[in-house]
Amino acid sequence: MRSSDPAPAAQENRAGLLPGRPEGPPASPRPLRAAAVGLAALLVVGAPLTGPLSTYALGLPLLALCATWLAGATGEKSPVLARLAAGALLLAPAAGLRATRVGIDTFEVAFVPAEGVIHHLLQASAATSAGVATLLWAGGLAGATGLGRASLPATGAALGGAAGAGLAAWALRAAAHAWEAGQAEAASRWAHASSGAGLLAVAGGLAGLYLARSAAPAPAPPRELRRAPTLLAVLVLLTAGWLSTPTHPVLASALPPAPPPDVAVQALPSGRAFAAPLLRAEDLSDPARLDALLAARRLHPLGPEWPCSPLPPLDWADDLRNVALLAVDPQTPLSQVEPGLERLVAWGVYEVVLLGRAPPQPGAVGAHARWPGVSLLLDRPPEGVRWLAADARGWQVVEEAPWFGEASAACALVVPRELTVGALTLLARDLSEPGGGRPCQDALALVLPTWEEATAGQAAPPGCAATPPRRAAAPPW
Repeated sequence: MRSSDPAPAAQENRAGLLPGRPEGPPASPRPLRAAAVGLAALLVVGAPLTGPLSTYALGLPLLALCATWLAGATGEKSPVLARLAAGALLLAPAAGLRATRVGIDTFEVAFVPAEGVIHHLLQASAATSAGVATLLWAGGLAGATGLGRASLPATGAALGGAAGAGLAAWALRAAAHAWEAGQAEAASRWAHASSGAGLLAVAGGLAGLYLARSAAPAPAPPRELRRAPTLLAVLVLLTAGWLSTPTHPVLASALPPAPPPDVAVQALPSGRAFAAPLLRAEDLSDPARLDALLAARRLHPLGPEWPCSPLPPLDWADDLRNVALLAVDPQTPLSQVEPGLERLVAWGVYEVVLLGRAPPQPGAVGAHARWPGVSLLLDRPPEGVRWLAADARGWQVVEEAPWFGEASAACALVVPRELTVGALTLLARDLSEPGGGRPCQDALALVLPTWEEATAGQAAPPGCAATPPRRAAAPPW
């Protein structure tokens, strides 16, 4: 005779993740199988088993062995909870790799040149996502084969996270290639799209939860543990989603902050963007304030002389320099910022970036990409550069370099004091924007009128370029 008492059914519904089926113990964990599958998965995808971060890959099969054995040895009262906890432990190698890479990459960002830091950030984030995808893939397969269906919420989240992290790595590599090619808008879109990779981990965990609910439940756990499997499953889903999310927003937070939206600068199309401390026009016009800002960057005054570094043009162009972003109203004449530029040089800042404004871009990379800039070197150019003279109407060659060509496109630019910052920004961009065979795409040095007046026609230090004699009339544009 069938009993109508609902108590057994209610008791059955409290049995774990899977109500509605006759109770029965889940299959016994298989530690050796889990370890073998984890190692095979690492070998199939070509995980590096040597190197400073190889400990996470080498430790995963051993962790799979120990976790599945402990699940079988300690899971008598709540086998579902034991197997789910063992599956969660298999996320630990990916978590360790991500945390270590974030620490290393955040430290490195401070030492990358301002022009290349966004590209470096994208590449570093892609490498982290690829490593996380490998470890989640191996951990998920090891858990699925060694722990059975009760661990599927954890192993499903791991496998979904592996797919998400792998797609994120691919998208970030595409973003890095686009950035290197000068396609800032495409790079911002690729990087922003990769930020949704964590959703695949959540989807995989939910799919695993659905499959686990279709299996036979274990006997009801003790009263104090009845909520534990659900809470642990939620925690695993959130952890897997965090692991598969790319790290570039975290790394971008270590960069100098992007300019505020109210900055008045020259409108420019998307292009090269730089990450460096920002100086405004009021900073350049106040010597005491400028000195305080530079001292806060741990710089020291070096003297008012025009510095000379007798390096070959290409080595001079690639030399590391202290950099500052300049946000100056485009209608400001150069004569108003020239004293500030001279003071920057006296403090050892030998490169400035004239900031521009592009249309808004999405994401952490887009916050910097919407502020393209034009780099101008302030130290004295070496022998072998091309000398140009320019005003608001255009530019012309004053002195050609003896071996100038596409392999050595470095220039020195002489401009009048009445030229506006906006006109100088557009002119410098036309001369030096990478790609398209621009005449000064390797480096463009700005020769301040003060230095041009003081050195024109005089002998230069050995290895440095002599300033061509000044012309009495304006050049025939």
